[in-house]
Amino acid sequence: MDEPLIRIVALTGLLILTSCARDTAGASSVPGPIAEGAELLPVDTATTYCLGAPSERLAVASIANGLAFRTLFPNSGIAPERDAVTEPLIVVVYADGWPGATTVQPGAVPATPAPGHVDVCVETASGAPTLAGNTFVVYGDIPLEGSLISE
Repeated sequence: MDEPLIRIVALTGLLILTSCARDTAGASSVPGPIAEGAELLPVDTATTYCLGAPSERLAVASIANGLAFRTLFPNSGIAPERDAVTEPLIVVVYADGWPGATTVQPGAVPATPAPGHVDVCVETASGAPTLAGNTFVVYGDIPLEGSLISE
């Protein structure tokens, strides 16, 4: 049975992630450094706050700080709470949307990102509440256009 595989292509120090099919008996992508200050991690990497089974994750990466997020998603816009973080962060990318509730209202259900967009959860690697007093933040409907990650 085929399942998605993230293929890494490094061009002039930039990371490009593309999705392709692989035979489950074949070798998988080798986690490791992918760009300055960023490392690709296995999709089954345990995370404290960014929910989801490996099958729901498009990619997982560790980045050196909040500003490194814009290397992966240059069209994501400015997020002062994230950009100000100087410690390492874990980034989890969901192709079909964040699997958790997006509000604290009873019965809230996750929204599905628009075509060509993804939901991204960012959590502090240390668990410290340095994202504007939070340990994680979910950014919904992040455009893939111009990003270094593709579906």
